[in-house]
Amino acid sequence: MMYRWIYFRPLMEFISSLKSISSIIFRSKTPHHARGARVRDYGWNSVQSFKSTEKDTEEGKLHTAGKLFSYEHSEFALRETQIASECMDHLVAGVDTTGDTLCFTMWSLSRPEYADVQEKLHCELTSVEYPSDGVPSIQKIDSLPYLDAVIKEALRLFAAIPMTLFRQVPTEGKVIHGYSLPGGTIVGSQAYSLHRNEDIYPNPEEFRPERWLNVDKETELQMQRQFWAFSSGARSCIGQKYRSKRKM
Repeated sequence: MMYRWIYFRPLMEFISSLKSISSIIFRSKTPHHARGARVRDYGWNSVQSFKSTEKDTEEGKLHTAGKLFSYEHSEFALRETQIASECMDHLVAGVDTTGDTLCFTMWSLSRPEYADVQEKLHCELTSVEYPSDGVPSIQKIDSLPYLDAVIKEALRLFAAIPMTLFRQVPTEGKVIHGYSLPGGTIVGSQAYSLHRNEDIYPNPEEFRPERWLNVDKETELQMQRQFWAFSSGARSCIGQKYRSKRKM
């Protein structure tokens, strides 16, 4: 069947383009577009609800929408549609990625060969004194080294964005590790490959949180440099600081 797909691929791409154009012209909603509309509406309705109930409260000012609304009387003021768009971006970027990581974390912990990992994590979690509402403080969560190692290891093996992230070499060109790259060249790197470098992560296909614990400073530095679950630099994921809180 593969040869048929290769032979007809240009035709299939042309048909797909026609479908996209027709959906715009006739405003038809395919399942993909319908989902986008639901997310858009959810973002808008959430901002309107926040505006009428929490915007002027002390807790509301700490909310993402609250911070965006704080500029409303300045030259940096955003329209409500822009605020809704920002909140929608946070929703789309944070929900699926967190869900994917949790799914693979639970799957790894449930595998028979990693029963010892599950037991160690269970012991650490049950050693915590939980308040009446059952939700430990952020400070308490941050003090659990094995939980942090489990999350890091899950993100290493199953990064939510494992594919190549492309960038363009500046006009003047760049020399990287002795290789001269002309300006305008499209380059890229990916978490999947970086996280399976055997020189940095021995036995990279194994789910072993212990690799993140009790290591010397140089090894830890190399592991952190190679850890790319959130990308790096100016365009790195802003959710990095909240990863353990969300996963917990």
